Formats: sequence, C-alpha cells, structure tokens
Amino acid sequence: MTPKERALGLKRVRHVAEFLTDCQILENREPIFGTVCPWELNRSLPAREDYHDTLQALWVWETYESLTDDHSFRKNQEAGWRYVLRNQDRFLSPTSPEALNPAYDSSYVLLATNCRNRLSSEKKMLVERASRVLAESIRSDPDPRLREYFNPWWHVSNLADYGKKRNDRRCLKLAQTYAERWLPRMKFRPGFREGYHSGPGKHDFFASHGLMIYAATCTDTVFLLPTDLADLLPDSFVVRKNDENPWNASVCWGLGRLISVTHNEGLLRSYESIMRVLNERARRRGGALARAEDFPERESWATFFWMFANLASAL
Repeated sequence: MTPKERALGLKRVRHVAEFLTDCQILENREPIFGTVCPWELNRSLPAREDYHDTLQALWVWETYESLTDDHSFRKNQEAGWRYVLRNQDRFLSPTSPEALNPAYDSSYVLLATNCRNRLSSEKKMLVERASRVLAESIRSDPDPRLREYFNPWWHVSNLADYGKKRNDRRCLKLAQTYAERWLPRMKFRPGFREGYHSGPGKHDFFASHGLMIYAATCTDTVFLLPTDLADLLPDSFVVRKNDENPWNASVCWGLGRLISVTHNEGLLRSYESIMRVLNERARRRGGALARAEDFPERESWATFFWMFANLASAL
C-alpha cells in the first residue's frame, strides 16, 4: 500500500467512524445508554438497541485509534463498552430469552477486543466468557451449512484469531479441527451461487463461500480450499434479493484476506470488481451503506460490513 493509498484509506475509516457516532445513543437512557442503533438516529426509523451492532462500531473506533493513535472517538468507545459490559448477561448467556445466538455476539466480542494488546480486568473477563461460549458452540459440531447469525464459519474465524492473539492454543486447535473436518466436504459453486435465504429479521447477509474462505485463512487451512477457486469466483457484484450489500461485502472479507495471505493476484479482479460497486454505492450515500439500495436509511451494520471488506487485506 502506497502512502497515498494509506492516507485515503484512513480518511475513509475516519469518515465511517464519524458516521457511527450518529447511530449511538448517548442520552441517559439505561440500560441502553451507549448502544449503537442499526441505523442513523433521528431519521425515519425508530431507535433501538443492538448488542452486536455496538460491537461492530467498537471494532471500527478501536481499529481507527490503533492505526492512527487518534483518540477522537474515546467518548464513544467508553460509552459503547459500558453498554456491552453491563448487558452481557442478556446477550451472551445461552439461557437468556433475549439472546438470539450468544455465539454470534461472542464472535464480535473477540473481534472488537483483538484490536488491543492490553485489556482491563472487566474486558478480560468478558473475553474469557465469550471465548467459552464460542468454544462450546464449535465443540458441538454445528451444521456447516447454517446461515446468518448461526453461520459457524464466522464463529470459527473469530475463535481462531482470538487463539492466535491471546496465545490460547486450545481455542485455536478447536477452530482448526472444525475447519479440517468440514472444509474438504463443502461444495464451492461457480459464481458463489447460493439460494436466497430469509433468516431472523428476513436477513440474508452472509455469503457462505466468503466466510468459508475467511475461516480458512484464520485457521491456517487455506490448503483445503478448492485448487480451482480462482475459476469459481463471481465476475462482479452479485445481485441478491435481500441484504445484497453486506452479502457481497462478506465475499470480499474472504477474498481480501486470502489475497493478503497467498498474494494470489488471480483473485484481485473479482475482489476489486465487487468493491468498486460497494465503494460507489457508499459514495452516493455520503460514505455509508444500507443493506440494499431500496432501504431508506444508512445502517451501522451494513457500513461495518463494507469497512471490514475494505480492511480485510490490510489487518
């Protein structure tokens, strides 16, 4: 990356970090003070709390600070972590009626904290809890075809990265064992075709192929990916019925990280073709994204998916 490209990339990250502050509730409204809403506040949609959307925003703020040593978003980080810590029992406990999937939220706990080498005692306990939830989920050998919140490849990826970052060999081995068991059995379809899916909230935001590739890079099992993978890639942005922006971004999560690991330039055309569409759509919406072009508001989570795709090859 040239100095100019790095400067432009950091400018984009900062712009997204600023946008996410417009999605955060900073009024004194317990227990949701500090939460990041799925969309911009004070627009056409009502404000509501979201645990993993808050952790996604924290990843952006923490990443920006670690790349620049700029503490402009410290107030937002502190409020976000306060919300995450105070509400962990509601969303990370398997017995909580409010927990949609504790493994999904635990994945983002590990992702957001991996930006830091040192953690407070409270965050250390949170991370240990999240790693246990994820490890238990992967140990149960979930169906590798599950989608959205229940997609095990996203869970495996974050458990593996946590294992490397925190030198937890048991978690890393558990993630690697799952990948070694299932990756050779998975069918990669031309153009990454997969059927439309309507999960909780009518979501269809994860591209299964993209997450399997991402998981292979995290678990050091790239050698298990198809040898003809470059011939199977989408030629360009894939039109989807629901959530097409985050779906395509998650394709680029896998491709971007695989490019950084293998330096395989044969993957670049697909990655760059998809990213051009996403970047242009974000530009037209003032530097943020919604789940699809017909969704009325810019969204925090869809913007995270896009930013993660931008940085996948650099982190």
